[in-house]
Amino acid sequence: MKKRVLSLLLCLVFLLTLLPAVTLADPQTSGDYRDLHWEYNITNGRLDLSRADEGPMPEFEEASDVPWAAFRASITSIALNSTFTSISTYAFYGCNITSFDVPASVQSIGYGAFQGCTSLRTLAIGSGVRMIGAYAFNGCSALTSLPKDVKVKKGGKAKFTVKATGPCLQYQWYRKTAPDGDWELIDGATAASYTVVAAEDNNGWQFYCRVWNDDESADSAPATLTLK
Repeated sequence: MKKRVLSLLLCLVFLLTLLPAVTLADPQTSGDYRDLHWEYNITNGRLDLSRADEGPMPEFEEASDVPWAAFRASITSIALNSTFTSISTYAFYGCNITSFDVPASVQSIGYGAFQGCTSLRTLAIGSGVRMIGAYAFNGCSALTSLPKDVKVKKGGKAKFTVKATGPCLQYQWYRKTAPDGDWELIDGATAASYTVVAAEDNNGWQFYCRVWNDDESADSAPATLTLK
């Protein structure tokens, strides 16, 4: 009995050695997803996204659904052409980018779009952005210029503050008074902090600050004023 079992095992080992070796295919570095075309350059870490005509970026239900998800930790720069009218949910989740300029054509930034981008230090928000989803910049710990959301009672003072380093810094605050409204420059709001008295009329307003000097500029992510 032992000899029969041993001979069967030897036959099995022999058969396995005759099978071709199975190798896992490398992740795809380019492709088309609905109306979106993407290409990832392994050499320089750049992700290029384009679409033939103007329209939104396709939506993704989970971060793992993003076609370039396998490379997110190695993506160090992103080029988005001016035909996109949105940045989708989880689009750049966990990418290793240090800066990003949102094109003027983009009108909305989805839930968690830049979540976990811990190396993201500078951000320029395009003039066309009307809506920014929850957690869009959650975990972007290097964005030291981020003001925090403020909850305050009616009649109280809501103070928003940004922190930035560099010589000869200048500041300009902007506000958006409706979810689908335009960003408006706030006259005289040219310091690192901006204070507003909370009222029914400005409940839900959003604020962000642009900081710049002769060398570069950066936009903070928006912060929201909410009445308690």
